[in-house]
Order: sequence, then structure tokens, then C-alpha cells
Amino acid sequence: MTKLCIPLLLAVLTITTSLSAQLPDSCAVPTLVRHHYLGSAKVIALRQMLGDPAWADSVNIPAVLYNPVLQALSAVFNATQYPERDTVTECLDITPANPVGITLVVDTSAIWAKNLHQDVFPTGNATVDDLFLRYQLKKTSSYQFSKFFFFLENEELLNTVALAKLFNNIPGTHADPNGVAGDGNDIMLDTVAGAVTLRYKTGWGDCPSGCFFKRSWTFLIHPDCSVQFLQAQGDPLTSEVTCNSNYECYTTPLCMPWLQDSLQHYFTQYPDCSATQPALDLTLYQNFNAIPILGIHVVVGMDAEFTDFFYCDGSYIGNCLVTIAGPICTPPYLSGYQHGDLLWDCTQPLPTAANCVSAANMPTADTFSFQLSPNPTNIGYALLQADFGAVASGRLSVLDIFGKCILEKTFVAEQLSEPLQLVGQSPGIYLVRLELGTRIYTRKLVIMAH
Repeated sequence: MTKLCIPLLLAVLTITTSLSAQLPDSCAVPTLVRHHYLGSAKVIALRQMLGDPAWADSVNIPAVLYNPVLQALSAVFNATQYPERDTVTECLDITPANPVGITLVVDTSAIWAKNLHQDVFPTGNATVDDLFLRYQLKKTSSYQFSKFFFFLENEELLNTVALAKLFNNIPGTHADPNGVAGDGNDIMLDTVAGAVTLRYKTGWGDCPSGCFFKRSWTFLIHPDCSVQFLQAQGDPLTSEVTCNSNYECYTTPLCMPWLQDSLQHYFTQYPDCSATQPALDLTLYQNFNAIPILGIHVVVGMDAEFTDFFYCDGSYIGNCLVTIAGPICTPPYLSGYQHGDLLWDCTQPLPTAANCVSAANMPTADTFSFQLSPNPTNIGYALLQADFGAVASGRLSVLDIFGKCILEKTFVAEQLSEPLQLVGQSPGIYLVRLELGTRIYTRKLVIMAH
């Protein structure tokens, strides 16, 4: 079939639909899929807001803007008649970069800033306290040099440009949206004669510098949710571009062999189950960096329960014990994941062998840790030190807050003393990640302004 350029093809499509058959698709998707694409819809809607004076100062992203985008994303998800749909949804799981949070720089003379630095809340500044409560902000870290430096994040995606403006109205305060420049996966939306196009893009090869290679796939979505695949453009995919498991985690988590096996383990240990108050359930969360987290909840007695947390690949993260005295979590940040979307409870049958082709050993906790120093750094350099206790092979990577890889190398060693040269990177929060087989360990590294 002869390929037409996009402008010409769209012009033809507005005149006639006889060019290619439109199959009756649907915008209705399962709750987990909707949850998966909700963040993408909000990011795309946010771009529209920033270019529209009517919405530019709105901190919250209104449903009237993101719901139509979510409908279009859902329609492409349902367009299973196109193999290109499989590429962008299942294999590559393309989603746009998700900006999160703001950075505050405050004069050290501000009493409220001293209180916030020392985790005293309310801070004593009514405006600051109102912003924290209204937009459910969390202080992830803070440092004192010549001024106070605060890093604030929010669970729900917000218009951080508008949020920063509100903080800039406070005397002695300077705020900027948090973000690191780069390139990679993205979804772009355009309107075409009552319909919309979604262009899914992926990039690889030194993406912090703009990606050496890029490829995109464009779909046309009509108001009735019917979809047409228009064309693919760019470099052919290579072995550097691999499929990931995020899509599987969001859509069929109960079919993961390790999770099915783990649920059987817990179900055997805690057989008592009430239809009104399940003794065991499974929930799905998403953390600040859009990494899926699974929680297995167990109720013990009348006033206690615990939750074991895992990544999608089965790597154990930690545990929270909740009693009438409150939660005790290891690591402490897990207290933020006590509520999520319920996937399964003990009133339902366990996944069967037909759902999962093999079983894996239940993941166990690991005491391994690694250190970064200096952290924060204002020179773009940090030293990573780790002791594995035995010779281990793995991969070291540094990611920006959007999940884009800016440094990567493999290693085989018993001990690791690795300098991280990040000179030239923008100030902000980075994730240093060690992968040892199925185990993944992550630490935050903060690069300050010079």
C-alpha cells in the first residue's frame, strides 16, 4: 500500500472514510487500564492548559480537559486490530514524561521555613500551610546552605507552573517547577476536523542529549471511538529497544507467576476470611516516579494489620505494620501507600495454574544497602559505594525524575566504588539504581545549583 504523508492523508480522511475500514472500537476500558493512562491524559491536558490563558493559572487539571484525552488513549488501547497498537501499548508502554513537584528556595530568616525544615507543621505561615493542605503537598527533602532548599511533591499531577507562582507570592521565597530536560517516550495530541490524532513516540541512544534514534506511530481517533492507524515514521526499532513489564503489571497483575505463588503463601498462612472484612487483599499503587507498587494486606486480629510491598518483578520493598497506635513502616516512606486500587481479596478464588504458566519462590527481604556521597552535591559528582558480600553481576543506572536514563553501566564485583560524573546536568532530583538479578535498589541523589 502506498504511504502518504500525514497532512495529505488527513485531508483525504476528512473527505471520505472509504480509504480504509473503520472498525467499531470502544472507549470503555477496565479500571486498571484507566488508572494506567490517567496520568498520561493529565500530562497531555496540562500542555493544553499552559498554552491557554483561560487555564494557565489553574493548579488543578480539570476533568473537562483530561477526560477527552483519556477517551482517545482508551480507544487506541482497544484498537487490537492494529499490530502497531500492540507495539505502543503492550511492548513499549509509551507514556509521556510526568513532571512532579516544585523546588523552593527560602531566606533563612523566615521562621516558617525553619519550621518546615525541621518537619514542624503547621509552619506558622497561613499561606504556606493552606497551599500544603489544599494541594496535598509533601516535603520529600530539605537542606540548609546560604538559604533553605525544599523539594515538594504531590501524589496527583498538578500544574506546577501555576503552583510555583502561588509560592512566589510569599516574601523571601523563590519557586520553580521541578524537572530535568531530556527526550524519549512521549504522546502528542492534535485536533483534526472534529477528530484527534495521537502520535506515540519513542527514542533511544543518548536521550539526555536528544536521542540519536526516534520512531513514532500515529493514530486517528473519531468521536465515536473508532480508530484508524495512519503511519509509522522514523528509525527502525533495534535490539536497544526492549519490551517492559509495566503494562503487564497494570493489566494482569494476578497472572504474574511470583505474585500468584505469593498469594497462595499468604492465603495458606491466614485462612480465615470474612466477606465483610477480608483478611487478605491485594492493591496496586503508583509512586511519585510512576513506578507500580503492589501491596499485599493481611488483617491480624481486631486491631492490627500489615502490608508487604513489592515491585512488579517481585522485588521486595518493605513492610508496614498498622495498629491502633498508627503505622510503623520500614522504609518509612511506605506509609504513603496504605491505600490503593483493590485488585483481589480473599472472597475471590486464587488465580489458577491456567492463569500462570510457572511459579516462582516468594520474594524475601534483603538487608543490602548502598551509599552516595556527597548527597546533595553541587559539583555534579557523587561516589557510590556498595558491598555485596560476594561477587555479584548487575547494572548501575542514573535516571532523572521522568525515568529517562542518563548514565548506565554493567559491573561484576564484590564491592563497588563508582564515581558518578553528572557535571552539566540540571539541578534536581535523580534516582541512582542498582539492579542485581531480580532485585532493584534505588536511592535519591540531589544535584544543587552551583
